[in-house]
Amino acid sequence: MITVAQYLSFMFSEITRARVIADTESLRIAEEYSKSPLMKYFSVPRFKIPELELSVPMVIAGAQYNNIYVFTWDKAEYDRIMANYVNRFSIMFTRPFKYDSKEMETVRNVVEDAYKDFATLPNVQDLKQLLEEKKLDAIQNIDQIVKSLLAVYNGQEKVKPGTLPFNRLVIIRTQTQEELVADWKRVVTQQLLENIRLKESVLKALLISPETNIVKTEGTDISILQIRAKITEEGIFVNSVKNENGDETKVVDFE
Repeated sequence: MITVAQYLSFMFSEITRARVIADTESLRIAEEYSKSPLMKYFSVPRFKIPELELSVPMVIAGAQYNNIYVFTWDKAEYDRIMANYVNRFSIMFTRPFKYDSKEMETVRNVVEDAYKDFATLPNVQDLKQLLEEKKLDAIQNIDQIVKSLLAVYNGQEKVKPGTLPFNRLVIIRTQTQEELVADWKRVVTQQLLENIRLKESVLKALLISPETNIVKTEGTDISILQIRAKITEEGIFVNSVKNENGDETKVVDFE
């Protein structure tokens, strides 16, 4: 497949080359005429086509376009969800730290980096592919946050199952660390995928098949693009001009 621009520009180039071939032939004939004592008084045949009208049917085979996606997950909502899970993770240890505590600074930095990673959308045309890539990013980012949490609580004992104080039980249900992390990944992934939207599609080029026979065999009223173009012939002259200092420049004049 090729673009419409490539197809038409090649046709215009071919028309220009045809004119060059015709002028070259006129020059050859002029030289032959000049050698004859009689023919040298004849005018040299030279043909011009002031206007050329083209009607070109093309079968549309596809299109090149850019999809522009937008990330809509509100930062405040994201921070609220992440802080909630970090706090739920923390109370599984005998000496938990609050999300906004000094001890949690490294964790907050990882959470911040994760949001920036979510908000950076790669140049992927297919939405399904984009969502799959960001889903993997979400899982990896949660793993990184959990890793930073485990570093904060390195050396601390976990609260034994079933022995959480009442004031902690009212905050979360009894669940293992693995269950909490799995739930964390599920919620963040769902929120992430729901907040990636197609903003607009920008058409770059129409694609056509260069096989002209396809117009007859596969073309329909919907798929055929009809191009009607009128080409006006124009000649140019390149002249050399010298200024008062003797410097030579090229000047282009049009017929």
